[in-house]
This record gives sequence, structure tokens and C-alpha cells, in this order.
Amino acid sequence: MKYGKRILALLLGAVLLFCLTGCGLKDLAVARSALKLLKVQSVHAEPEAVIDVDTSGDSSDRLNLGAGGSVDLRFDRLRFQADLKLTMMGATMASVMAVGGDVDGQFTVWYSMDRGETWTEKALCETSAISEKLKGAGSFDLSSLKDAGSIPISSFTAMGAEEVNGSSAKRYDATFDWAKAVVDSGAEESLYEGILSAMGNSQLTVEQLRGMLDLNAQKPIQLSLWIGEDGGMPVKGEADLTETVQTLADSDLVRGMIASSAGEDAPAEVSINRISLAVTLSDFDSVAEIELPE
Repeated sequence: MKYGKRILALLLGAVLLFCLTGCGLKDLAVARSALKLLKVQSVHAEPEAVIDVDTSGDSSDRLNLGAGGSVDLRFDRLRFQADLKLTMMGATMASVMAVGGDVDGQFTVWYSMDRGETWTEKALCETSAISEKLKGAGSFDLSSLKDAGSIPISSFTAMGAEEVNGSSAKRYDATFDWAKAVVDSGAEESLYEGILSAMGNSQLTVEQLRGMLDLNAQKPIQLSLWIGEDGGMPVKGEADLTETVQTLADSDLVRGMIASSAGEDAPAEVSINRISLAVTLSDFDSVAEIELPE
């Protein structure tokens, strides 16, 4: 189970973790929900990404993509099992199954790209090394998160109850000021230098770029978290980047880059109808024995 916590944290990604850590400390119900998630032995996750962008004012040049899938994770002591599926526009793009556990003192992982018909085996390291690193992973000290209050995420605002997974869940909204996070962390100069490097344009200076992309004018990312009223588990997390990306698209920097690459075909405007990332969670702790492939 301890090994599974690490895998779970990695696979669920930034959307839910942002909601549960940075601003979760400012709300007791959310903090408790985060601690409960760390203790689960199995979970079913359904990530979803929506991109809806209009570059002409009509539907002829509209990019409307939806991607999703599912992730089933199960943990039993030092064994884990994962089943990942990626879909786009309703079609399955990838499917991966993985199983891991101890074999004669070696932590070994098997993965399959054909739904378990054939398996590829790889020994990663000595199992004892993993056990040593995970000592104490079963406990969690709230004081270790004392500095999270400095993250520019607002306190949660209770928005009322909504239905998620067929059950009632309380919704909490917050905002993450990503631009302020860049400035406060001292990474502003590195951000501009990275953009210049990616553009391959040596004629611009950092100061000129700063004028084309004013971080003080950027919109924060909208965060939402739903906590189930029955059990207090987090059942959904969402990051809405619509306004954030629209502000970037309207900046002199992005407009200039589009005009430079598209020339006469450059759109007069770019409308971000919706860009969002979400993950829905269910089936907590429905653990069965995990068997390793023969």
C-alpha cells in the first residue's frame, strides 16, 4: 500500500494535487479529504481534457478536441496493478496494463500493450531498497506542509452540493495565480530566457519580451474540487484554463508569434471557448488479491 501511494500521486497529476495541497491547507474539510486519499488501496480515475479553440469566428477553423480515458490502480503491500486507457474523440489511442511485485528479492514490473495477451518483464531494483525508502510513508505530518500557505492559491469557497458519480458532493472553488508563483519563486527571468530560446530569435531582449508578456496582467487558473458527502473522499478535481489561455493568446507576444508563422493567413483573433483538465475518482478500496504474471 505504501508503494501504491507514490504511484497514485504521480498518476493523478497536478490537477487534483493542486486542489488538495496548496489550497487544501486553508480548509479543514479539504485537508481531511487529502489525508483520506493518501490511505486508499485502490481507485478508479477518469481523466478528461477539453480543448475548444476558434481562430476565425466561425466553425470552419474551430479546433474542438476531447481526450480522456481511465486509470485503475490497486495496491497490496509491495504489489501494484495498473490498467490505463487513453481515448481521443471516442477512439482508444493507447492501452497499457502493468503489474509489479517482489520476485526473489528483486522488484519486478511487467507491462502489456495487448490487454494481457503478452507481457514484457523488467527487474528494476532490489525490493529491500524500495522498502527502505518508503519507511514512514504510511504516516503524514500536517506540519510538513506549513510552507504551502505561501503558494498563491486562494482559500476555497464552498459553492454548494452537486452530483458526481451519481452521488451528492460538495463543491469548493479556488484560484491559482500561476504568474505570481513564477515571480515569487524568482523564476521570472528564467521563464523569459526559456521563451527566447524556444523562439530561436536573438533579436529580442528579455526586457522587450517582458513588455510583450506582462505577467502582472495574466489571469489565474480556476480550480474546483468536489468532496463526497458520503465518506468525505475527493471525487473530482478540475482546472479551468480558459481565461488563463485567452489572456496569453491576447498578449503581444503570442499575437506576434502567430503573425510571424502564419503570415497573411494569421487569424484576426483567437477565441478560447474552453480549455480544461479534470479527473474523476471512484471505487475506493475495492481491493482484490494481485497476482503476478507467470
